[in-house]
Amino acid sequence: MLPIILAAFGTTTNAMKTYTFMDTIFRKRFSNHPIYWSFSSRVVRERMKKDHQFNMKQPQDVLTDVFQKGHTWAVVQSLHLTPGYEFDGLIENTIHHDMRVSIGLPLLYTPEDYYAVIQALAAVYDIETHFPDTSLAQIIIGHGTTHPIWTSCIALNSMIQQKWPHKGVYVSTIEYPLIDRKKLIQTIRTAGYTRVRLIPLLLVTGNHFLKDLSAPENSWTSDCESAGLTVTLEPNGLGYQPAVVDLFCEHIESAIDVIPGQS
Repeated sequence: MLPIILAAFGTTTNAMKTYTFMDTIFRKRFSNHPIYWSFSSRVVRERMKKDHQFNMKQPQDVLTDVFQKGHTWAVVQSLHLTPGYEFDGLIENTIHHDMRVSIGLPLLYTPEDYYAVIQALAAVYDIETHFPDTSLAQIIIGHGTTHPIWTSCIALNSMIQQKWPHKGVYVSTIEYPLIDRKKLIQTIRTAGYTRVRLIPLLLVTGNHFLKDLSAPENSWTSDCESAGLTVTLEPNGLGYQPAVVDLFCEHIESAIDVIPGQS
């Protein structure tokens, strides 16, 4: 049986339960394949090991484990949202392994992926049902990166604006490209919105969610409230949305299809 190795960034928070939720879907969808988890973040792995909470393995170590069990091929599925630094490291650490691998691509890779994610967001968060309410702005907030894939947030915003022009749906980031949060909030206030809905474009609601989105000070929530906006913060990350996990499943299936004898 072809093993599937899931490669997530990892988290040191209670958001680990998101991975458990995703695991249930993956095992049901790929019941004929053994499934293993791995974590690409060295900092997260070391922190969890130090705290004696969870022995996380990096992808190449899991590959070694399944290779020693007699497998010659494996799917390594990235659970990253974009092909940034972590995905580059995943490729570098697995491509030279003795085990032959087929890489499952991150959530946002092709233009079709972007459209599929927008459709999933629309369905999961009922974005379009709020359009008659001209008092509500909706902000989709991702992590951001200095990697050349930083343009992904601009591409996503452009596609969203094409789909929902003048509907009060915005895309922003926590890190680079640095978007002036207070300026965007003022733009929303000037446009006449009195309420704002914050939607995390994050796989898990971990440290960035706790510090940058929901903290009582210096966060998206606190700055919006300080500007006089009523805030609704969606509590779960994308990994808790079956429609999004299904998109990762489609990437796994694509990775399986290129392996001889598996399609």
